[in-house]
Amino acid sequence: MPKVKDLLGQTFGHLTVIAYIGGKPQYKRTKWLCQCDCTDHTKLIVDAQNLLSGNTTKCKYCKAKNIIGQRFNRLTVTERVIVNEHVMWKAKCDCGNEIIVPATSLTSGHTKSCGCL
Repeated sequence: MPKVKDLLGQTFGHLTVIAYIGGKPQYKRTKWLCQCDCTDHTKLIVDAQNLLSGNTTKCKYCKAKNIIGQRFNRLTVTERVIVNEHVMWKAKCDCGNEIIVPATSLTSGHTKSCGCL
């Protein structure tokens, strides 16, 4: 049985390897549990080859462009929220209400307020 290259504790971009999951070392296909340094500290399982090659350096939530603080019509984005593994954004309306919407609804102009308009 080939020896598994130990990646425990190593950092690859935003990801830190925290545990060995398993895999097929004979095919150089091992899996590692990593924790992202993003605000949610997302944990994900990554193939060793993707870590070593630099193909995977952060979680999918980090890949979403940060729009916190940006204003879209009557809405100001205040927070990133994960809903069913999708990145959504909490925004405060000028009227005081808050809503959670996908970024595309904001950037396309489809959603202009909490519904008060």
